[in-house]
Amino acid sequence: MLDRDPDNLDALIIIAASLAALARSAEARQVSTRIVAVEPGFKVAEFVAQEPFIKGAERSDLSEQLIAAGLSQATYPFLRV
Repeated sequence: MLDRDPDNLDALIIIAASLAALARSAEARQVSTRIVAVEPGFKVAEFVAQEPFIKGAERSDLSEQLIAAGLSQATYPFLRV
């Protein structure tokens, strides 16, 4: 997916969370830096709140993984188009 669209935010988010879950912190932080470059105001809480297919424990796990990857958990009026 990233070979066709290197700025695909959803793909970058899944990669960052996956790397964090695998304790590959340095790589996760590199991807997080790219996420913020693509979406400068990215906030974990707002992202997981607006994802309709992420529920309960999965939401909590994803939040923890993205925060571990170095992304901000703070909220602000975040809308993805």
